[in-house]
Amino acid sequence: MTQRQGSAFVLGISMAGAACGLTDADRRTAGFEVRDSAGIEIVFNAQPEHALAVQEVLRIGVVDGDPDYQFQGIWDIAVDSAGGIWVVDAAESVRRYGPDGRLTTRVGARGSGPGEAPQGWGSIVLGAGGVVLEAGSSIQLFGADGAFLSSWSSFLGDIYMSPIGRADGRWILQAIDYSGSPGVWRAGVSVFAGATPAEAVDTVGVFPGQVMRSLGTAAGPGPAGAGPYFMGDPHFAVDGRGHLFVSDTLAYRVERYGTDGALQRVLTRAAEPVPYDPAWIAAMEAPLEAYLGRSGSIDRAAVERLMERARPDPEPPHLHFIQDLFVGRNGALWIERADRYPDPPTRAAAHQIGIVPAAWPEAWRAPRVFDVFDANGKYQGTVNLPATFTPMAVAGTAIYGVMRDDLDVEFVVAFTAGAEEP
Repeated sequence: MTQRQGSAFVLGISMAGAACGLTDADRRTAGFEVRDSAGIEIVFNAQPEHALAVQEVLRIGVVDGDPDYQFQGIWDIAVDSAGGIWVVDAAESVRRYGPDGRLTTRVGARGSGPGEAPQGWGSIVLGAGGVVLEAGSSIQLFGADGAFLSSWSSFLGDIYMSPIGRADGRWILQAIDYSGSPGVWRAGVSVFAGATPAEAVDTVGVFPGQVMRSLGTAAGPGPAGAGPYFMGDPHFAVDGRGHLFVSDTLAYRVERYGTDGALQRVLTRAAEPVPYDPAWIAAMEAPLEAYLGRSGSIDRAAVERLMERARPDPEPPHLHFIQDLFVGRNGALWIERADRYPDPPTRAAAHQIGIVPAAWPEAWRAPRVFDVFDANGKYQGTVNLPATFTPMAVAGTAIYGVMRDDLDVEFVVAFTAGAEEP
């Protein structure tokens, strides 16, 4: 990866960390243990799995009626420190709803001028006194009141920068770097100091992995043509204090770094691996044909191309544990279990096509399974979220996302994980 000023590091390097703030009683309970290794917390979770009940606590949206509460394709959700819910939708602007679900603010517009996006908005990042929105080749900064402040290019040379967090005056951006091989992009994370990435003065973190192969039709990085599902790419998340969380998916391991690049904590959980079955690759052909042939004819070349790019190299010993992770402002983690999906070939086929779970055909859907951890890294339990729910953000004890009804109408919904199920 191209680097600016500063130094790079990779997963597993031991650096100075921070104190955890746990009492001796907290550090060693049944199945949960926290050790110190050269100033780094090593958190072990070996508690038996147990189910937590989930309860819907918020729903925003209507089937008919006020357009302020209708959604046309939700791309991202973020929750601010006051409990406000920011929704990036395919509509004309980004909307903020209060904790009670009432519309309070609009940010941005559709268009080509300052503070506008010609093709709609992408990801959203909230920071002290500002809102950052991604719009194709630009990143735009707005005040908390919705006023446009500034914009800058999403590209630094061949590196595509996507904002994922902010803390202590630093923007945290995911970098997708053209590797030199045709159609291949690699994702990493870089941390920049300054009011905007245009004023970046250092790069403190570069992570390997997350290879995305273009299908020849994509103009650049994106979900279409992602690398093999069975390889278990790392995932990134940022809490409200600027801690960067990175998953090492084949080992059920999540590392937490400070904004200075120092490794602070390693979280692990005991889990029985599901052995990888090479026959899953051949089994992908049927769902790919069903999806690509839904209009009546099957593009055999497209099927074969997707099949070829789905083959992991090398073959993993087992399914990856972690499919995705979400972190709250206080550092609580929700980790999606890839190995709990009941039909790995179909899940891998969807991954190759590059569509979000909310848009999957009905036959592809299955409940999303998440392990929940508190801010100290202690396992709280496991939840099953509805198959029609796509999670996008965590705040407090709640997870926020998009729910689709039988008519494919979208709603913003929040669930909380409560007491252990009997």
